[in-house]
Amino acid sequence: MGIWSEAVVFAVGVILVICGLRLVFKEQTIVDPSGNVIDIKVSTTGGHLRSRSSALVVLIVGSIFIAAPPLARKYLSPPMFRISGRIQLHEGTTVSGLQGATIGILPTHVYTTGSIPDGSYFIDVPKGSDGESYQAVVQVNSNPPMFYLGVVDFDSSGRGRFDHTFDRSKK
Repeated sequence: MGIWSEAVVFAVGVILVICGLRLVFKEQTIVDPSGNVIDIKVSTTGGHLRSRSSALVVLIVGSIFIAAPPLARKYLSPPMFRISGRIQLHEGTTVSGLQGATIGILPTHVYTTGSIPDGSYFIDVPKGSDGESYQAVVQVNSNPPMFYLGVVDFDSSGRGRFDHTFDRSKK
């Protein structure tokens, strides 16, 4: 679920909870034409909830809308790990960060990010199979274009690191 769809689901949940709270304080019980109070049943995993007001239904549905995205992100998404590094340019006697470099992480899908002014970047990618290697691709729009393919190094805690310095000082 993307960040915008999560935001929409959260907003709908907040609206439903607010409407449900308004109904709790404003709405009266539902009575049929013969004068009997109507119970509303909501099915749950543990059985049924019964209420004499539709406010409970609206509150429960709104709460589900609010709680579902973070729970899905935590329990249903694959484990992630962070890869970070710095892309630099060695030109003459100076070494500086390379802003605007595009960094892609492979193997199964392509996850891309850009570097900030000091050349650093970070990206979170799903954890692959044990023993799977990750390649980093760096592409810089320059004249002439610069391109590099390398392997991501991992430390004992599972954090990935990929650094590269393009060298324009050699002719």
